[in-house]
Amino acid sequence: MRRAVVTLFVLLVVTACSHARRVPQPQTTATTTALGSSTPSPLPAVPSPPPAAPSPSPTPAYGDIQNVAAAPFIDQLTQLQVFWPPGGLFEPAKPVLRREFVRWLMRADAAIWAPDPSNAIHPALPGAKQYFKDVPTDDPDFAAIEGMHDAGIAIGYPNRTFRPDTPITREEALAIKAYVDCGAPDPVVADDLAQAYFVLPRWRDAHRIAHAYVAAIASCLLQDQGTTPENRLDTIARTFGNIAVLQPQRPLDRAEAAAMIWEIGEQKPDLTNFPPHTAAQALAQ
Repeated sequence: MRRAVVTLFVLLVVTACSHARRVPQPQTTATTTALGSSTPSPLPAVPSPPPAAPSPSPTPAYGDIQNVAAAPFIDQLTQLQVFWPPGGLFEPAKPVLRREFVRWLMRADAAIWAPDPSNAIHPALPGAKQYFKDVPTDDPDFAAIEGMHDAGIAIGYPNRTFRPDTPITREEALAIKAYVDCGAPDPVVADDLAQAYFVLPRWRDAHRIAHAYVAAIASCLLQDQGTTPENRLDTIARTFGNIAVLQPQRPLDRAEAAAMIWEIGEQKPDLTNFPPHTAAQALAQ
């Protein structure tokens, strides 16, 4: 009897050990070096991060931007002579005139795309005809305003006025910038304003954006959302931060304008293949 019990106990121990040897163990992928030591295989490559906001300059270009979130954008655009001359006050909270916004946007576009002028919007040439009733050919900003209009970018009003000395609103600036970055609005979005409003962020006042601007803003947003993170424009987040309301008819201030025009797209239908460029990249050329 005792021999049978001992035999049964031995069989149980052997079976348990055999089962333990069959339990699969976690495996790690490894490569063997020349010295014979094993090292983990490198992880797959990850996409490059989106362009980081520039670091604040130790010596700001203007005396009143030290504590302004857009100060790095202002400094870099000043180095590109978009804002000029440096020194004195920038007045970051001051509303931007419509003529100023188009002038700065044209300068930024030319500077950022200087290595590839085929992507830049060209100013009107001497002798160009006047389109807007209130922007004569001798206006100091005629070349920029007329050049942007001649490029097919909707910047004026239906009565052929531009209102150069009126402050530009947030919705107007976003629509103009959307044309510059992404080209004309998607026809499907333009023909279905309900879809255009649906594409917008969940701002509580999104419905207050005028019909004249919503298609351009929504089309560029839709295009931006469909590309890879490193190629996104992120114009709204960079300009206004995390907001619950846009206040579309509020005048755009000078600091917001700097953040908005710091990065510019190629007016192409696919930002994945044609990524936007920044003032920082222009300075690094």
